[in-house]
Amino acid sequence: MDISQFEGIVLGIDDIDRQHRKIAKSLKLFADSVERRSGRHDMFLQLREHVRDHFATEEKLLRSINYPYIGGQTRSHISFLLRMDNILSAVDSGCLKLDESILQFLTDWLLTHLREKDAEFALWLKSGAGRRRGA
Repeated sequence: MDISQFEGIVLGIDDIDRQHRKIAKSLKLFADSVERRSGRHDMFLQLREHVRDHFATEEKLLRSINYPYIGGQTRSHISFLLRMDNILSAVDSGCLKLDESILQFLTDWLLTHLREKDAEFALWLKSGAGRRRGA
């Protein structure tokens, strides 16, 4: 999998950009494991943890800047994490395999979310509308 699609997404918020790169690398490792048909479960778990940690960090930032659309961002995060959990449950029960279709879903969702939702809050913050509490 080519992670260069992720490299072009830079929000200009260091911590968030760093975490996006970490997620992209984790997604690449998952893609490699899908191709090898080895280690997929572990790589999926690692990706899920990186995504979960990132969402928590991002939501904390959005609260600190009083982002008015945090509800939609949080719902989007919860929905994606539930999908990941449902995938994992189906895999663990033998009903689903971690394959190219799962990889494509994850890649498409993450790219779309970064390009649209995350870009929106970054633009809002850079416009000066977002002021950190206590600043």
